[in-house]
Amino acid sequence: MPRLFHRRGAADAARAASASIGEDRHWVYSLLIIEGYSRKILAAMACEHQDIVAVLQLVSAAITEYGRPGGMVSDNGSVFTADTYEDLLRELGIEVCHIEKGKPWQNLIEAQFKVELRLADAHFEHATTLEEIQERHAAFVELFNTTPHLAHREREDGLRTPVEVLR
Repeated sequence: MPRLFHRRGAADAARAASASIGEDRHWVYSLLIIEGYSRKILAAMACEHQDIVAVLQLVSAAITEYGRPGGMVSDNGSVFTADTYEDLLRELGIEVCHIEKGKPWQNLIEAQFKVELRLADAHFEHATTLEEIQERHAAFVELFNTTPHLAHREREDGLRTPVEVLR
């Protein structure tokens, strides 16, 4: 099991299907980089493809804004096990950490986020265009980052939201 769960300096690369759009009802995916200690979503996008280009754009955005994490935790999806992804992380000095296959509960941040994302799905399902989903996704990320998080409920410093904790 990866050694960096819920520790300062670790981040999760996560993905979750958020809605289907268009006449063909194709999926739009939510791709995220979540910081492991604060639980802040550092970078996110709603896009029609969960490919290596989109993931590398998110990694780049998160590192540019927040610096290099010690490790990146993800599932074993093909985009996260691709040589391009893993080689880049290693080149940057970021430990590649995959959860064990068939054990999604090992990635608690992603599992919790998926629950919260599902709660927001009602808003996404009414969108009819990619642009509408992207707007709603951005609003959801803002709400997620500024809402008190269960992980911070007992902090002595009074910081409760991911945004407050990461400051």
